Amino acid sequence: LAGDAVAVEAMSAAEFWERAGRDELLGFIPHVTSATALGVLARRSLLQLRSPGARYAEAVLEQLWAIHGESLLVEDERLFTLVDPEWKSILESRTPICFRFIGRRES
Repeated sequence: LAGDAVAVEAMSAAEFWERAGRDELLGFIPHVTSATALGVLARRSLLQLRSPGARYAEAVLEQLWAIHGESLLVEDERLFTLVDPEWKSILESRTPICFRFIGRRES
């Protein structure tokens, strides 16, 4: 289904597609070159998407599935982007990041 907007709409619940799916996915789907299933838990699935040329070259899509009539359709979803390259280099540099605790200190 990578890059196939018609197929993605067909597997989406109409309410979801009208509410958010169309706007969120139509600009993104044409760039998707591959989708890898990361796992399924109950009604949720996780897909790792590769999309060179899109705003995010790699992302993870969480989909919530539900039975509609006799079909299993995407009812909702969330798109997670992977760590921004700038932050990734900071985290990998092992530079200590200090957080200041603000609040009451126990003695």
